Amino acid sequence: MNRRAFPLRFAAALGLLMLGIGFGTGCCHKPERSTPSPAVAHPLPELINERLLLAREVAWTKFHSGAPIHDPVREAAILADLVAQGRARGLDHARVEAFFSAQIAASREVQTELLAVWRAPRHDTGHDAAQASAHRPAHPPLDLRTDIRPWLDALTPRLLDALPTAPRPDLATATADTLRLDGFSATVITLATDPLR
Repeated sequence: MNRRAFPLRFAAALGLLMLGIGFGTGCCHKPERSTPSPAVAHPLPELINERLLLAREVAWTKFHSGAPIHDPVREAAILADLVAQGRARGLDHARVEAFFSAQIAASREVQTELLAVWRAPRHDTGHDAAQASAHRPAHPPLDLRTDIRPWLDALTPRLLDALPTAPRPDLATATADTLRLDGFSATVITLATDPLR
């Protein structure tokens, strides 16, 4: 892959995600924006949102590849690396582990919801094949290893730097508002914000 082309290609795909284009499911409907929370100036809500937007791309890639949503071995390795990065920054390992465990679970839920719609037979959804196809993204899937994971890796230090050292209910509320604006389900929002409360 042309590495110089990667940022433009990925930025374009992420732009579609943030506009809610191509993910026309009930779990990803983008509602009208409401009054922003005062805590929204903090970077964490948007960073969490960006990571979960990437989960939509992961779901689209797995829809094509047939890869499982849940890979406990890989998730454990990723979590161990995240905790190590947090420890190198002097962060409490239990807090880092709780936060990223929640983000991984929220990402997994995003994928589960999307794939359930994209793969569901008619008797489960009432949708025929043409309707189900209309809910799917129009763009080709990105490569998980060369496109998506580098972007996730780039988000990690920013998330660690923004992670509060104590519970922040105000940040939980701001994050919930941000995620709701991009159409994430109540289950995803609860999972992602729980460690901030």
